[in-house]
Amino acid sequence: MRIHENETVEQIAIETIASLQLGMEIPVMESLITVYEESEEYEMCLGIQLGIEYYNTKDFGCKVGNIREDV
Repeated sequence: MRIHENETVEQIAIETIASLQLGMEIPVMESLITVYEESEEYEMCLGIQLGIEYYNTKDFGCKVGNIREDV
């Protein structure tokens, strides 16, 4: 599943999701958006925004309900 056609945006989105899964808080990630906006790194901003959106909807990765054990 592709998050975005731009490789940089997609990589940042994936890294954002991973950071959030490991305990990073959303307000911290949102503060990074502000920093990247100030330096006009808009791909980074978009990647973080997409990562947060995917994380909030849990529309990514492996879900326990999709795992099946053949006995």
